[in-house]
Amino acid sequence: MPRILRPSNLGFINSWTSSTIAAVVLIALMSRAEVLLGADYAVAVSGSDANNGQSEPFATIAKAASIAQAGDTVVIHAGTYHETLAPAHSGSSSAPITFAAGTGETVVIDGADAVSGWTTYQGAIMKASVGWTLGAGHNQVFCNGVMLTEAKLPKNTSDPLHPGTTAVSVSGTTVSVPALTQAAGTWTGGLFWGAVGAANGAQGAPITASAPGSLTVDLSAGGQWFTGTGVGYVTGVLPALTAPGDWVLSNGTLYLWPPAGITLNSADVEVKHRTEGVVLDNRQDILLSGLTVTAAAASLVNAVGCTIDACSFSYLSHWIYDGVYATNGGIVISGSNNTVSNSQVTWSAGCGINTYGSGITITNCLIQDTDYAGTYAAGVNLGGTATLTHSTLAYSGRDIVYCEGLGGGQRQITYNDLSHDGMIAKDIGMIYAYGQDGQGSVIAYNDIHDTSGTVSCPGVYLDAGDANFTVHHNVMFNLNGDGGMIVNGPATNIAIYNNTLFNCKNIGDRGSYVPPAPYTVTALNNLFLGDSVSMSALGQVLADPAQGDYQLLATDTADLNTGVVIAPFTNGYVGTAPDLGAYDFGGTAWTAGYTPVSSNSGTSSGAAASSTTTTATASAGGTATPATPAASGSTASTPTDVVSAAAPAAAGSGSGGSCGLGSGMALLGLGLMQVLRAPRRARRDAARFVAARPSGSAPP
Repeated sequence: MPRILRPSNLGFINSWTSSTIAAVVLIALMSRAEVLLGADYAVAVSGSDANNGQSEPFATIAKAASIAQAGDTVVIHAGTYHETLAPAHSGSSSAPITFAAGTGETVVIDGADAVSGWTTYQGAIMKASVGWTLGAGHNQVFCNGVMLTEAKLPKNTSDPLHPGTTAVSVSGTTVSVPALTQAAGTWTGGLFWGAVGAANGAQGAPITASAPGSLTVDLSAGGQWFTGTGVGYVTGVLPALTAPGDWVLSNGTLYLWPPAGITLNSADVEVKHRTEGVVLDNRQDILLSGLTVTAAAASLVNAVGCTIDACSFSYLSHWIYDGVYATNGGIVISGSNNTVSNSQVTWSAGCGINTYGSGITITNCLIQDTDYAGTYAAGVNLGGTATLTHSTLAYSGRDIVYCEGLGGGQRQITYNDLSHDGMIAKDIGMIYAYGQDGQGSVIAYNDIHDTSGTVSCPGVYLDAGDANFTVHHNVMFNLNGDGGMIVNGPATNIAIYNNTLFNCKNIGDRGSYVPPAPYTVTALNNLFLGDSVSMSALGQVLADPAQGDYQLLATDTADLNTGVVIAPFTNGYVGTAPDLGAYDFGGTAWTAGYTPVSSNSGTSSGAAASSTTTTATASAGGTATPATPAASGSTASTPTDVVSAAAPAAAGSGSGGSCGLGSGMALLGLGLMQVLRAPRRARRDAARFVAARPSGSAPP
């Protein structure tokens, strides 16, 4: 299976962009009074916290963070810092506090700490003392920067999204595991993980007793517990430690079978120690730029006006299980007007980014390899009022984007490339919402494609109880299950306009499903090209599908000028009437997804790493405004039809006519769902921001 391109060094974005520096200098000139109040501080691994941080650098980020005030800039020089960035003070909108990597320098904030003093335990297995633990199922071990998988049976794979499993059957607290024939008590004290029954999410529990082929688990923690057949594994006890790369942390001792070719006393072995590498809780107007955070997440709870720009996060959250419906983990953002931009977020047992609050923006980010615990987490859990735009999200245990949160909230999900959901759980959607009042939410101009799931895997899944969503101008293909897009009832004020679908079922093709009332869903101008068709057939309709160009050909008269006018969604159409599908012939082309940010500049401070004085390249007291990129390949600004609070009535009848949607989806007396065009043809093999990392290969 091809995987999203991952740079060999996740910290390659380690400096300010030129636009950021320009913004700093401009605002500095406009706000000279603020500049005079600001100061430059420097941090370097060769420094000392006894220094003044200006003519000579501090040694720790914590020291600089404890004294930085509004308008100050903290330049962090190259090195690895085993600590948490937690400012003691807030900035202001005109004078933020900035923490930035030095020009062209890689700064790593590491949530794991080193383990040493290895001695032989038995055979090839080594042991060393560890003075901390995050709790059973939450510990994480790295060797030379690579995550090692906790010892388990069946044997490990090195990819958490493809865990080794065996057949299991769950009935109450009893788990039948025929493959585990070891003596009674072998697995007592370990953990069971499984995806069974409905498998909407994976589940886990401590093992209190074991016998050959059978486990007894403790369900006192409560929560959803699926029963039935499925797959699972056991982990966390020494009998599972049987191969190179295996480890178990028990009673303050780490037992590790070194990976092939590794001598532990000369290797960099670390155990996760801190859950957060960045804490901006209750802070205002803090800017982080060019930093790499590994083995730790970020917390921006009740933050206001904070920005994470051009940063890289990896291995943010880790656990074996945390409840089926767990949606925690990752970069957690609440408060208001906070932004994550131009950044990479990879490898998290929970979410990549988790938003609540209002005015949250995620733009031009690469987010992948998330929810490997297989719960209701997602690449992005988009709660509250939030925007996700111009980003690429791929490879998740369940959903790619989950619209979650009590009370709903308006979300703008636009110009994203979304793929490969459902790697563990079932009954999922690339974009999923349940019981949400979207309050005018818009899902538009996205490429939604190539599910990894096998059961009910639509591109957009508005489950029971959703209201006030508009879904328009998306391309959806290579999806399994009930349909390219499905809407379960009850549903209110759902509008579906000008989408292109192929290699999936049609919108609303649900067989015998009859939605409960109320059900007000309108679908117009959508182009369905068939559920199993060839690339050559697709090329008879679309301009260059192999290269992701889904505009209609001039010869496709069946779909050109046959739609209806739906203001504002079809505004600016070319021809006598709007076309069917996501692209209007002759109109502005749009392209979805993340655009990599090059490392081309940074910031310098008055105190260099060598403690010698250098000249600052950016004035203190300024603010950095991350660039919001236009859609890649686009020649026009974002269309004004992205935001919509309600579904407008269609004008005109259109020559495309309408067709039935299967029993239960036609005229119900409760609402009318129309689809313009019958099935036809098409297929495309995905070719996006994609490169090869074969299934089961080692994480970076």
